Amino acid sequence: LKDGEKCTLLDLCSGFGYMGMFLSEMLPANKVEKIILLDMMWPMYDAEAPAEHHMNPDHIRAGGWSIPLETRKNNLKRGSHLRSIDQHVFGKAKGPVLIIAVHLCGTLSLRAVEMFNR
Repeated sequence: LKDGEKCTLLDLCSGFGYMGMFLSEMLPANKVEKIILLDMMWPMYDAEAPAEHHMNPDHIRAGGWSIPLETRKNNLKRGSHLRSIDQHVFGKAKGPVLIIAVHLCGTLSLRAVEMFNR
């Protein structure tokens, strides 16, 4: 990173967000703008309460993290969702976006490679 520049971390298929929570407390806040936890099981951002089949994001939205955490509901297997990620994550990032793909397997790994190559 250039002097004064911050990156955004995008944790693909984040699940409950353990990796993001850990990184939020371990990485230097002056180098990371935010960490986005992307998973298809999060509720929509503006949902008042998660449905039974969604993960509850209260532990993320409560705040208090050294580096801000955000949840994002997307399905990496859908082309329209990949375009949405391009527009709303990569397109709005103030600096570089680093992709974390620890949790991926099979087709999801291929989608991460496609995302990286764009």
